[in-house]
Amino acid sequence: MRSLFLLMCLVLPLIVQAEGEKELPKAYRWVDKDGTVHFSSTPPPAGMKSTEIELRQPDTVIHQENRAQMLEQGDRVGDKVDARQEKRQQLLQQIDDAKAMLVQASEALLNGEAPQSGETKRLVGGSTRLTDAYHQRREAEAKRLEQLQQQLDDLYAELNKLR
Repeated sequence: MRSLFLLMCLVLPLIVQAEGEKELPKAYRWVDKDGTVHFSSTPPPAGMKSTEIELRQPDTVIHQENRAQMLEQGDRVGDKVDARQEKRQQLLQQIDDAKAMLVQASEALLNGEAPQSGETKRLVGGSTRLTDAYHQRREAEAKRLEQLQQQLDDLYAELNKLR
């Protein structure tokens, strides 16, 4: 019996060590064109740039009290991911709205809307002249167009920060 115990003491560490030296599967991380982060044990689709993640054998046992804490941390991380996705969707909607306003403002500026009442002045000989009010309105439209473009650029910058 004692020799069996001694044999087990010598063989068991070798078995555990052999188990620990198994080659771990490879893991990959990549971001798709929509900005979604993927983790997989299979390589990404062709043409996608990926990072190989080094996996390690766990070297600790998770105790029950640590498990609850880890689950809570995972929930908080999940909440952050959900909030980030929601913010991303809001930004995409704001970008769509800003693009629509930008197109509308561009068309109004390019089409050169007809002068409104009070924006022309009759000259001697029957011709008319555009007043400063017309030019000021057109300058305001151009400035609005620049503001919309800046707003759109800012939204894209904020969206890129979320990636």
